[in-house]
Amino acid sequence: MSGSDAPCPLPLPGQHPASVAVAAPGKGDGYWAGGPSVAAAEDGTVFLAHRLRRPVGDGRGYAVAISRSDDDGLTFTEVARLERDAFACDSLERPALVRRPEGGWRIYLSLATPGTLHWRVVAIDADDPTGFDPAAARTVLDGGPHDALKDTVVHPGPDGWELWVCLHQVADPEQADAMATLHATSPDGLDWTLDGTVLAPGDDDGWDRRGTRIAAVVDLDGQRHAYYDGRATFGENWEERTGVATAAPDGTFRAVPGGPLAESPHASGALRYVDVLAVPGGLRLYYEASRADGAHDLLTEYAPPALLTEPVPEVPAGEVAEQGDVVDEVALDRLALLDGELGPVAAPPVGGRRAAGPRRCATPRAAGTGRPRRRRAPRPAALG
Repeated sequence: MSGSDAPCPLPLPGQHPASVAVAAPGKGDGYWAGGPSVAAAEDGTVFLAHRLRRPVGDGRGYAVAISRSDDDGLTFTEVARLERDAFACDSLERPALVRRPEGGWRIYLSLATPGTLHWRVVAIDADDPTGFDPAAARTVLDGGPHDALKDTVVHPGPDGWELWVCLHQVADPEQADAMATLHATSPDGLDWTLDGTVLAPGDDDGWDRRGTRIAAVVDLDGQRHAYYDGRATFGENWEERTGVATAAPDGTFRAVPGGPLAESPHASGALRYVDVLAVPGGLRLYYEASRADGAHDLLTEYAPPALLTEPVPEVPAGEVAEQGDVVDEVALDRLALLDGELGPVAAPPVGGRRAAGPRRCATPRAAGTGRPRRRRAPRPAALG
């Protein structure tokens, strides 16, 4: 990856050991557990909504699972599942799970309209994350036949709601995979007003020139930042990598130079859909990443408020298959990171080592013959 002297405002996947939160539902290309959305209940219990996918022709996005964690978001037990067939759609995409300010929960789902490249977004309310009823779904975003809207990021608030959503303009199938991110506001999280593009594709020769999709928005030290998924070509559809962007006063986002800032060392290099949860003493990251056989696992790692002054030791290699398995594939010296630094936030001791900040983010060190060469993704027949 290209280097940069720009500061890195957010912790990046791969700066600390990761573990498997949810394993892919099968082996090989097209099997994914990913698209995570995490939220904490008032008592601190962590809930995770995520997508389960099989290859095109074998079910695509066939379910959104909802799981519960009783250990601050490290491991999960599935407690509910929303099946694609209940929505009469071709596929389900990444969900957005939120607590409503007035009490209760809401989940946003992206539904693929059968026989088309069109997507729309529905919302379901429930008193508990286990109680979402597909029959109660109502459409909240529909751009019409030529605009597919999917993959929402939602921030509820007592004074109004914000949303970021991925736009695909699908009138021309050859351009339908290209993507940008729109912003919207709402008084109640149901009736939304779109107010324009806030993250557009990058420069003509950039790694993100074909598409930019905001995956998470983080307010940190009075400044708003975003993780986003980017791709350079049609062939990288489904296999995006991660960048970081910072908000301008007008609400638009500008990418941190030097991207992609995080990618898997395996197969296509896909590392996407980063989400963040505040946990005691720091942040916990969740993301979807490709593994050696081409499937995508849902991984998680703990990020203290500042990077450790000592290098993170490499953890033993292990097969990426079981929940809780530690994966060195995304350890510090195996993943592409920005050569920047985090903000000067004091951190508590982590893992018995002294924590302090800031320090420079490390660039990946060569190991053996280096990172395996990424495979070219097959030309996609659908958007997700």
